[in-house]
Amino acid sequence: MTKNKKSGIKKLVVFILLLLVLFIVGLASIPVIFKKDIIEIIKTESNKQLNATLDFDDLDLKLLSTFPDFSLEINQLSIKGEAPFDGVSLISIEKLLLELDLMKILFDGKYEVRKLALDQPHFHIKVLDDGNANYDIYRSSEGGQETSNEDDSSPLVFKIEEYEINEAILIYDDAYYATRLRLENLNHSGNFTMIGDKYLLETNSDAKSLDLSYDNIEYFQRSNLNIIFNGEVEFIEDDIKVVVAKNITKINQLNLALNGEFLMRENDYLFNLSIETIDQTFKSLLSVVPGVYQSEFDQLQTNGEFQFGGTFNGIYSDSLIPHFNVQMLVMDGYFKYPDFTEPVDQIQMNLSIDFPGGNDLDLLKLNLENFSLGFLNSTLKTNIYGSSLISDPFLKGALNSNIYLSDIAQVIPLNEQELGGEVFSNIIIKGNLSSIEEEKYNEFKSSGQLTIDNLIYESDLIDYGIALNSLDFEFYSDRLALNECLLKIGESDLSINGELHNYIQFILKDELIEGEFNVNSQFLDLDELYMDSFSDTSENALNNETINDSSQINNEVFDLPKNIDFSLTTNIKKAIYDSLQLKNLSGKLIIKNGVLNFNDLAMNLFKGSVKMKGDYFAISNRRAQMNFDMELNEISFDEAYLYFNPVKKYAPLVKF
Repeated sequence: MTKNKKSGIKKLVVFILLLLVLFIVGLASIPVIFKKDIIEIIKTESNKQLNATLDFDDLDLKLLSTFPDFSLEINQLSIKGEAPFDGVSLISIEKLLLELDLMKILFDGKYEVRKLALDQPHFHIKVLDDGNANYDIYRSSEGGQETSNEDDSSPLVFKIEEYEINEAILIYDDAYYATRLRLENLNHSGNFTMIGDKYLLETNSDAKSLDLSYDNIEYFQRSNLNIIFNGEVEFIEDDIKVVVAKNITKINQLNLALNGEFLMRENDYLFNLSIETIDQTFKSLLSVVPGVYQSEFDQLQTNGEFQFGGTFNGIYSDSLIPHFNVQMLVMDGYFKYPDFTEPVDQIQMNLSIDFPGGNDLDLLKLNLENFSLGFLNSTLKTNIYGSSLISDPFLKGALNSNIYLSDIAQVIPLNEQELGGEVFSNIIIKGNLSSIEEEKYNEFKSSGQLTIDNLIYESDLIDYGIALNSLDFEFYSDRLALNECLLKIGESDLSINGELHNYIQFILKDELIEGEFNVNSQFLDLDELYMDSFSDTSENALNNETINDSSQINNEVFDLPKNIDFSLTTNIKKAIYDSLQLKNLSGKLIIKNGVLNFNDLAMNLFKGSVKMKGDYFAISNRRAQMNFDMELNEISFDEAYLYFNPVKKYAPLVKF
C-alpha cells in the first residue's frame, strides 16, 4: 500500500471519528438545548387533545449516558379535570420513567419499551350521579373520521418488557352506581405485549388496604388484596374479548380463582366464567367478615371446611341476565379468640342461588338450606327458601333460637360493651304473598313467637344504658302482635303494645305497613336521647369538623317514611324537650304519607294547659313545615319569659 493511500485512509478514519464525536455531542446536547421547547410542545399538543389540563414540573431526556437505550423521566405529572370536575386530579404522579431500546426500533423494527415505572401515583376516578365521568377527557376529532392503517403487512408488535406502579393510591367514587373503592399502598407490576389487535398480559397486584362500599354498605374495610392475572385482551372489530388464563384473587386469607372468558359487545356482554375457592378453610371465610380480620387474627383458633363456587354463562344486557349458579358450604365451623376459653362452634351453612338466565327474575331460586351455630348454652338455627320473588313471592322458612346474650361476651370481644338478656324465637312461615293480599290467610302459614327478656346494653359509644325488660312479638298470617314492650333508655321509660299489619308485604316489597300502638310513659327525656347523637363521641365529631357549627344540629329535621301508616295513642306523665317540662301529655299521633298529625294533643305547660291540633312534614333535611292550632289556658307569662328568647327580646320589662 502506498504512502498516499495510507495517508488517505488515516484522514478518512480521523474524519469519521470526528464526525462520530460531533454526532454524539449533538445527541447529548439536544435534550439540554431544546428542553424548554420540548416541554412546551408536549404540554400544548397534549392539552389540545384533552378536556383537561396536563402539566408537569420537569422533563429529563437521556440518550448518551444510557445509549443504546433512550430514557425519559417526567416529574410531578398531573391531569386535572375541567368543570364539573374542577379541583379533582384524575392522575397525579410523582415520577414517570420510560426506557426504550433504540437499536431494536431502528435496526430490528421492534417497538419495545424496556421499562415503564410510575412512582407514587394517585388516581382519582369520579362518576357523578348523572353518569358523567372525569376520565372521559379525550376530545373527539373534527369530522369524526378515523384513518385506517389496514393493509396486507404483518400486524404491529409492541412490547413492554417490564412495567411497575409503586406505592399508588386508587380512588373510584361512583355516585351513579353508589359504589366507592379505595386502594392504598398499591403496587402493580407485569409485562405487556401487543400483537396487532391482541394484548397479552401477565400482572401481579398487591394492596395493603382495600375499602369497598356499595349503596352505603361497607363490604371491606382495611383489607389486604393480592391479584395475579394472566390473560389476553383482543379487539375484534367493535367487540372486546377478554380471556382469563390464570387469575387468583386473595382478599385477606380468602383465595378465589376465576377462569373463562367474556366478550364485550356494543349492546351486551357474553359471559362464560367460573369462580371457585382453592384449598380454603373456614378461617379463610372468617378473614373477610367485617371486624374479624384484625391484628390478632393469626392467633384465632379455627377449624372446619369451606367451599365456594359459581358459574356465569350467557348474555348480560339491559333486558337479559346470564345463567348463574352460586353455592356456598360451611361444614363443622369452629373459632375461638385468643384469651377466651369458650368457642363458637357447630357452624353449618348450605346456601345456593340459581337463575337459568333470561329476563324473568321470577325464575331465580334462593335456598338457604341450613344455617346454624352454637356457643355455651346458646343456639341458633334457621333456613329459608324463596322463589317467584318478583310477581308473587313464595317463602318457606323457620327461625329457632335460644340465645343468652351474656354468653356472647365469653366468646367474642365486645370492646368495653356490656350485653345481657335472653332472646327466644320459634317462627315459621310458608306460603305465597298473594294469599295475604287476597286475605286467604288459611293458605299462608305464619306462626311463632319472638321474645326478649331482661336485655341490657351499655357502651362507651352512648351516654346512657338501654334496658329492654320485656319484648313479646307474636306472629300471625294477617298481623304481627306486639303484646308487650317495656323499655328503659337512660332515665326514660316506655310501655308499648299494639299490632302491625302488612308486615310481610313491607319486608318483601317495601309496601305500606300499618300499625296501631298504645304508648305510655312515666318520664320521657327527649333531650337526653336527642343530644347524645351529637356527643362522644359527638364532641369529637365537632372538633374533627364532621359538624363544624352548632346550627347544623339545631337545623337538622327528621324525615318520616311515606310507606308507614301508624296511629299512636299516647299517655306520658312527664316529658322534657329542649329543656321544656311537659306534663300529662296525651292525645293521638298519626304518621301517614310522611306527615305527622297531632290530634287533640293536650299537656300542662307553664303552670297552665295547652291543647293543639296540627301537622308536621319535612320539606328537606334542613326545612320542615308545621301547622298548628293551639288553645292556651292560664299560661304563666313569667314562666314563658324565662324560656322563650323572643319574649325576652320584645318584653324586657316583664320581669319587673
